[in-house]
Amino acid sequence: MNSRGLTTLLLGLLLSASAAAVEIYPLDDVEPGLTGTAWSVFKGDSIAPFTVEILDRVPGVGGRDLVLVKALGERFERAGVSQGMSGSPVYIDGRLLGAMAFNFSFSRDALAYVTPAGAMLELADRVGQTDGADSGARNVRSLPFLDPGSEAVSATATEINLPLSVAGFDPKGLTDLTDACRGLGLSLHATSGRSSGGESAESTSIAAIKPGAAIAVTLLRGPVTAAAFGTVTHVDGERVWGFGHPFLNSGDCELPLAGAMVHGVMPSLDNSFKISSLTENVGTLLYDAQSGIYGRLDGGPEMLPLQVRLVQESALDSEAEFLVARHEALQPLLMRMAVEGWLSNRLAALVEGRLAARVLIRFADETRSPLTLESRFFGEGVISTASSWLQGMMGVLTANPAGPVPLTSLTVELDWREGGDPLELIDLTIDRMAIRPGEEWTLHARFREGERVFSELITLPPLTGGLARGGGDRVDNLHPGLYQLHMADALSFQFWNATRQPDLYRFDDHAAVLRVLSSLESGGAWIVWLSGPGEQTVLEGSEVTLPVWIRKLQARQIRPANEFAGRIMGGKRIALEPGIVPVGYQSIPVTLLSQPLRTRSTP
Repeated sequence: MNSRGLTTLLLGLLLSASAAAVEIYPLDDVEPGLTGTAWSVFKGDSIAPFTVEILDRVPGVGGRDLVLVKALGERFERAGVSQGMSGSPVYIDGRLLGAMAFNFSFSRDALAYVTPAGAMLELADRVGQTDGADSGARNVRSLPFLDPGSEAVSATATEINLPLSVAGFDPKGLTDLTDACRGLGLSLHATSGRSSGGESAESTSIAAIKPGAAIAVTLLRGPVTAAAFGTVTHVDGERVWGFGHPFLNSGDCELPLAGAMVHGVMPSLDNSFKISSLTENVGTLLYDAQSGIYGRLDGGPEMLPLQVRLVQESALDSEAEFLVARHEALQPLLMRMAVEGWLSNRLAALVEGRLAARVLIRFADETRSPLTLESRFFGEGVISTASSWLQGMMGVLTANPAGPVPLTSLTVELDWREGGDPLELIDLTIDRMAIRPGEEWTLHARFREGERVFSELITLPPLTGGLARGGGDRVDNLHPGLYQLHMADALSFQFWNATRQPDLYRFDDHAAVLRVLSSLESGGAWIVWLSGPGEQTVLEGSEVTLPVWIRKLQARQIRPANEFAGRIMGGKRIALEPGIVPVGYQSIPVTLLSQPLRTRSTP
């Protein structure tokens, strides 16, 4: 074996000439007791060497073994092997063994598994393949390379993880987002009280991306940032490999890669981690699999612009600019994170209020008109509720049966009213329980707003002249019988409609997706409608096809609960002022008589 001095010299040459082909250390030559040198960043952007001892080669599945190593040196006595070191290259005799990629929670020694270099470098040949990433490996905390029968498998072994590092977000506010990230195999990490990596991001040249350098998958830039940090394993010209474990194990992808600054290492008994922040985007992540990530140093792909504006009664208007990674699964979550994080900081002392949200969406297809979505929210958790609504809306656009709808930009306008109570519908009566065709009829609606209770009269149109149906058809005879008259806020109406006639809301192409979304009620109105056996009847206006509420919109197979259920043909819509949030649902029986109202003849 060469001396450590010679090894260091060889590695220095390797780092300064990253375009040179790398020689791989054969796994068959791995044996306990060997020592090697690994490289990583522990402060700033300086790549530092450290010594590792080879403990053993661990049998894996399909011939993809792992190598168990121990990191040596004073820096590992307190912090062990930390998250953010994933991808740190390990060399033996100047040849690349692989990348440190998995460590052990609560370990008393600085132990880690190394993903072999061969398994990582082959990722470049898999770009564009249709088979995707490793099947059955969506849980990135698992170690599918290891033989389940191996004694070396430990329940405490985890990847040198991929916490999603979030800056500019109150750590308490991340709680609501934890479950959503857990489903993607990610954990959230609040890295600081303010963001870094926005428009003022520090500069990182592509030439600075070398083996051992800090690197990040950029997900969100602006007043709130989100990124997955790791380490570069190998660079060959414009080609770059890192992590040694998956990001999302999603196969082909197109996400921004950025440089990173390391501010320090936070020791932890559970799992230590590097505190890092983004610098400029330098490349594109092209392939994401169980053995690591692969990309190109090409400056990075275009991100989706997101503008957020806040209007307050007692404060000046404010706005923020974000850039969001274009990713089918992550994009809705990132938009929620941007809006919720920024709003929470702007309205930190205002825990309860009313919020009207308006989203303007512009499409890559310039022949499509911009789409506007609106809704209203109230209560103590109004910020989280509103941002969850935005996430659901964006989920429909990105994760529908027809595939993601290409977008060019989003503008979110928010109208905040401090305090206040919703307008709650508490009772509903009618001036007569039996209605003849041609008669006008009046609803008596009773409302509560805070401590105030009051009533209003709502005049309904007479049921004459036939009832409008879809496609211009008309129903000239409304059959006599017992019906149900309903009044509800717009969101409650959509829930009701979804359970009665879900088959109306299936969509198989982008035009249908946009049609459904464009017909969403804003939440700032009351809806009045009539229902009966097999009929959903218009009171005023033409046919509407209101969509299933957000969770149901994403279902691919929707069938009506009642095959005889008719269509909602329309409803009387009572619009409310921007600061009013309607809440409630009431229904009463109504008998429709067969004999029409007598009319006085003209002399």
